[in-house]
Amino acid sequence: MQLPFLKDKQRVVPNTRSQRAKCWESRDNFFTCLDSIKVINSLQPENQDKINANCSKELNQFNQDCINSWIKYFQKKRVTDWEKSNYVMAVPKDTIPSK
Repeated sequence: MQLPFLKDKQRVVPNTRSQRAKCWESRDNFFTCLDSIKVINSLQPENQDKINANCSKELNQFNQDCINSWIKYFQKKRVTDWEKSNYVMAVPKDTIPSK
């Protein structure tokens, strides 16, 4: 659905449970493809050629099934989650207080 007053022509997807599930499935498929080509940050310009060559189908589906704000959020969250997990793994176990 396209609303005429949106300047940037952003798609508006009705927020139903089935449409959210479709978006999440497309996100998961895209991220699985990124994992297979060892790309964490899909927003970095230097990764675009690799993504377009290997994951264009998944990326197009992700862009089609999700609204723009969710797409950016999921891509940024992927990087944040990866950084957080690497930080936790890097902390020596003897520095973590035991209960």
